[in-house]
Amino acid sequence: MKNNFKLDISTINKNFFDNVHLIGIATDLENFQLCLLLNKNFKYRFRLNLKNQLQLFKEKREKPYLFNVYESLHPNEFVNYYLYENINEYAQLLLPDYKQIDFILMINGSQIDKKMIEQTIQKIKSLETVTLAFEIMVERIKKPEDLIFDKIDD
Repeated sequence: MKNNFKLDISTINKNFFDNVHLIGIATDLENFQLCLLLNKNFKYRFRLNLKNQLQLFKEKREKPYLFNVYESLHPNEFVNYYLYENINEYAQLLLPDYKQIDFILMINGSQIDKKMIEQTIQKIKSLETVTLAFEIMVERIKKPEDLIFDKIDD
């Protein structure tokens, strides 16, 4: 049985983004290549669970948009990392306001401060294959709920 993620606005927690920081990344690397690079240069352990995808339904389409989401879970450090595709295999955008980025790194943790985010951005920018990295302010995203999903079964 394949698991998908489906946006469910009725269950969105109003405080979901309180401990979330987003970093936009532009690179020519494929998803798995970026994951390997981040795993090598950070303490990340990004993995793609092939049974899980982010599934968004847009008003003008009957078929869902599917985006891969990679996870690096660190429960002992009280932080989790999620790497979203911003552009899927059909050139559809998860966050259309950010066409210049290929990936969104979500850092979710109560112990994260501005200095740590700035250091992370600088380290990502220093990677040879990354052309752009910057913090995305949640309040500037037109539809931040597109980053929130609930696991569903087919």
